Amino acid sequence: MRHSLVALAVLTACGGDDQARVQIELEVPADDVGGALLGDLDALEFSVSDGQDFRASRLYPLEDGLPDRLNLDDVPTGNDILFHLSGSASNAEVAYGRTCRVSVDDGDQPIDERLYFARAGSFRDGAAPLEPDRSLGVMFADDRGSAVVAGGAGRVVELFDPRLGTFDEVGEMAVSRSGGAVAVRDDGTAIIAGGVDGDGGLVGVVEEIAATSGEPIRQVGPDQQEAAQKSGLALVALPDRGILLSGGRTAAGFIVPDVVVLKAGDDQFRGAGALAIERERHTASVGLGGVVYLIGGLTRDEAESLDVATGTIELYRPQDQSVRTLAAELAVPRYGHTATVLADGRILIVGGLTPDPICAEPPCAVAEVEIFDPIVGETRSADDIPGGIYQHTATLIAGGRVLITGGVDEGGALRGDAYLFDPEVEALVPTRSLGRPRAEHTAAELCDGTVLLVGGVSEDGTPLPAERYNPASRAIP
Repeated sequence: MRHSLVALAVLTACGGDDQARVQIELEVPADDVGGALLGDLDALEFSVSDGQDFRASRLYPLEDGLPDRLNLDDVPTGNDILFHLSGSASNAEVAYGRTCRVSVDDGDQPIDERLYFARAGSFRDGAAPLEPDRSLGVMFADDRGSAVVAGGAGRVVELFDPRLGTFDEVGEMAVSRSGGAVAVRDDGTAIIAGGVDGDGGLVGVVEEIAATSGEPIRQVGPDQQEAAQKSGLALVALPDRGILLSGGRTAAGFIVPDVVVLKAGDDQFRGAGALAIERERHTASVGLGGVVYLIGGLTRDEAESLDVATGTIELYRPQDQSVRTLAAELAVPRYGHTATVLADGRILIVGGLTPDPICAEPPCAVAEVEIFDPIVGETRSADDIPGGIYQHTATLIAGGRVLITGGVDEGGALRGDAYLFDPEVEALVPTRSLGRPRAEHTAAELCDGTVLLVGGVSEDGTPLPAERYNPASRAIP
């Protein structure tokens, strides 16, 4: 379903002596147009913040309907200005939206911005991707807070800019790949490696995406880099802009412990040590001080001649290429899980699979949500997701919470529910459901605080529309 632009109100903000003028166009999802949302509101509050504190606001009661124009005076100048619109009913917030960060100065030219305004805490159908049939692709936010979507179907790379509200083609990758890994540097550029092509062969091509540069997609190094030609590898960006690749399964079927690094300015991954054990479908997360934590995954039990899940955690130091197995272990060994680094360095471990015989037909979807706390050197159970979950997404959002969406449960059914993890109390809170169940999709937080979901598999096999999650204002700084 398409979004609709609502021209019922124009939000205009002015600085001192009317020198700075910002005109904001409202974008309201089709499900919220008219009486579905706007008719439920009894007040609107238009406000501005400098990214830390609210600086000005104006309340508009709606007894006589929505005014033609909402005005706000005394807007501060600066590079991190945010405009907010909150809709309430009976003094409770019902709807919310904010702009991306705006640069406001004393220039004469008006500044045009866009504000996505929808029911708070809801998922709504979004703009149509150019390639809707993606699964096991990758998506990440660039340095401007736009979402870059690649892989999962075809070679086209797309960019969704919330300032425009549309998907646009960036270019094409050298090869189509699914199940690859992405590592995003702090400047918004990303390296993609691993995965399989359309014929099921392992991809050895390494590519860099810098969506807004003069060369948005480029191949890094030779046509085939053996170190990257694996499935189930883990990729992570280091503080020095290097990219660390660990583990994975080779074309010969062997799980390997290899660690290689693509240094900034280099064009090939080069040896940088080895893990204590082989790992595949594990996670790699950068912690305080630039160390990397390798968590879980599949490993080889030579005595039993089979692959088993591990709950062990290794610490890799890029500075001296040393590896140390920590005393802390996951309570539930798992692979194919997500690991999300929280603001204080704790790591949230969600879902995945375990081959341990704890359900009728292993491997089993893991229900236990765990926290690894590197500071105290321990893991602890945080909560459960009933029925278990894998092939989901876990996205760190504004306010430090983690949004968990979709996935597959222990019975093989697609999940349409979603949860917010609150790091303050280390607990899950159910939020509103997705518009439709999905798994193998991607998710990324945009510069306006909303979260974009793209692709995945559906219950009937048809392509899924993109969806957008809109958090409540209390989650937005």
